Amino acid sequence: MTRKKKFNEESIMKATEDLLLERGYDHFHFKALAERLEISRSTIYEYYANKEELIKAYMQRVMNSIFVELMLIESIESPLDQLKQLLNLFLRYYKIRHVFHSPEVVFSENMQDMMKDLQKIREKIVEIIQKGKKMGYFRSDIPEDLIVTLIFYTIEIPHLSPNGDMEATSEYLYKIYVEGIKN
Repeated sequence: MTRKKKFNEESIMKATEDLLLERGYDHFHFKALAERLEISRSTIYEYYANKEELIKAYMQRVMNSIFVELMLIESIESPLDQLKQLLNLFLRYYKIRHVFHSPEVVFSENMQDMMKDLQKIREKIVEIIQKGKKMGYFRSDIPEDLIVTLIFYTIEIPHLSPNGDMEATSEYLYKIYVEGIKN
């Protein structure tokens, strides 16, 4: 009889993320996850009934991490510093976003839950923008929805980043948002 390898929730989530990034949602399956973790598939089934349940748990974990970071960002006094940290946050999670473009995912219950979470994130960003406008840091003539959309689309930019350096990309974006491109 073989001995079960010990693993924990963190190792399952890390391996899930790695496989999602490597293979995408459509090619993610328990067999590959079991091989990555060096455990049997039946062991994974002890924790998750199916792929969708595991992916939902993974997505909730990511969203919880984002919300924790958003709370820290909210505690920052300056709206400009909050903006800078928002850009860093979005760029840190850019790879994950591309995993969930499968039609199978877009219409799933998991994605509907994630859309609710994204709406909450959007509301937090609006609060930061409103605070920045009220304090005179941000222009009041630019619609909030346009600024929020621009920030959300930041997640599409990393593939253009010099040498994959997300910190440099975040700094460039911050300069563009705050200083503009005018010389």
